[in-house]
Amino acid sequence: MIDKNTIERIIEEGLKGSHLFTTDIIIKPINKILVFIDGDQYVTVDDCVFLSRMIESKLNRDEEDFELQVSSSGADKAMKLPRQFPKNIGKSLEILLTNGEKITGTLLHTSNISITIAPQASKSRKPLTASTIELNFTEIEKATRIISFK
Repeated sequence: MIDKNTIERIIEEGLKGSHLFTTDIIIKPINKILVFIDGDQYVTVDDCVFLSRMIESKLNRDEEDFELQVSSSGADKAMKLPRQFPKNIGKSLEILLTNGEKITGTLLHTSNISITIAPQASKSRKPLTASTIELNFTEIEKATRIISFK
């Protein structure tokens, strides 16, 4: 079976110095390799093709067969890394905290250790007392961008 560390090293080499970064690598049984990337601004199809070809060039199908899929993390996927937040400033997020509480709000600011959001009122919660909330990344279980078609 192909080793995840091998894939990580190949990707790190290929993306070094670019605005792209890996958000997840999954290796399923029978060597199905799923690579998810994101970028500080955006991810293009060409970015995914480039990385896919680069990974394939470093692996030998004669030694071990594999299936490879490289794709962007997508706007509907949960943000896993602090580096994913800055490009979402001004966007609405749904945040699940490690204590189980959910907060919906507009992302106002990010730093290396925290984010600041303007929470939106919820019908099921008591009225808001704070106009902004600062959350450390250690408090965030999952954050997902809310996509609106309005």
